[in-house]
Amino acid sequence: MTISVTFPDGNIRDVPSALRPILGEDGRTIFRNEPLDCSDRWRFVAEDAGWTARPRISSVMLVRSAEVDEWWRSVPVMAGHPAELLAA
Repeated sequence: MTISVTFPDGNIRDVPSALRPILGEDGRTIFRNEPLDCSDRWRFVAEDAGWTARPRISSVMLVRSAEVDEWWRSVPVMAGHPAELLAA
């Protein structure tokens, strides 16, 4: 699904979008088609005339998690040592 977004140079482009739940004025949940926040160059802002693209000011940083053992290593059956389990 796509939605039309106006870019600063005046071009209108279709960008990927998704239906997002929002709370309506009457308290009921309604769905609105919104652009996905998946561009490292642009952020999308809702205005009266529709969606517009604005340049991102901040940079994107790759965050790496600490090296940890896989969770299944703590489960004896999944540890990868079946011979030890059979001997016990």
